[in-house]
This record gives sequence, structure tokens and C-alpha cells, in this order.
Amino acid sequence: MGGEERKPSCPRCGLPIERLVSKKVFGRVYIYAYHRGGRQCYLGPEGEYVLVSKLQPFTLYPIHDADRLVDYAFGFLESITHESQKLTKEQIKQVIEYLRETLEKLEEELKRREGG
Repeated sequence: MGGEERKPSCPRCGLPIERLVSKKVFGRVYIYAYHRGGRQCYLGPEGEYVLVSKLQPFTLYPIHDADRLVDYAFGFLESITHESQKLTKEQIKQVIEYLRETLEKLEEELKRREGG
């Protein structure tokens, strides 16, 4: 059991994902996560969200894996940096405080994984 690879967790329900399935409907491809017992969760369209992406300063894609999550984090941070003149002083303080808390949590997780 120690050599088993840990299955990724479903972003919808948190259960381990047994397999990902793509379904084509009216020319668009949609991604579903399947779990033990036959439960399935809709994860979103393959590729970018067409309508929502046109309204944002960055392109939105379904989050299917950790790499996509990291890309979103960088995109959000870059947008905040470039648009900071639009933020109030209070909003800037809120963002800074949240980033500090997030950084502490990530550093704790890294230490835990490194055995420290």
C-alpha cells in the first residue's frame, strides 16, 4: 500500500477520481470525473469557458489539475498587480493580509511534505 500512487481529489466533491471522461455534446467537449460506486461529477468544458472569458482580464479554463490551479493563481496575482490603481487602500490591505495568510499555509504544507 505504501507504493500506491495517491489519486487526485475531485474539485467538486473531494472524493478520489478513478478516471476522467470526455463527452462530446453538440460540438463541445465536457469533462466528468468518475468515482468508485459509479458517482460522477461534472468538471466543466474542455478548453476555455467561452462566454465568461470574454468578460475577464484573463482566460478562464476548467480546473482539472494542480497545474491549472497554479496558472490561475499567477493570473489572478498578475491582474491584481496590473490593476492595483483601481483598488481602494482597504482592498489593497485585504489582499496583502490574505496573501500573507496563504503564504504561511503554503510554507507549513511544504515543511510537512519535506518532513520538517
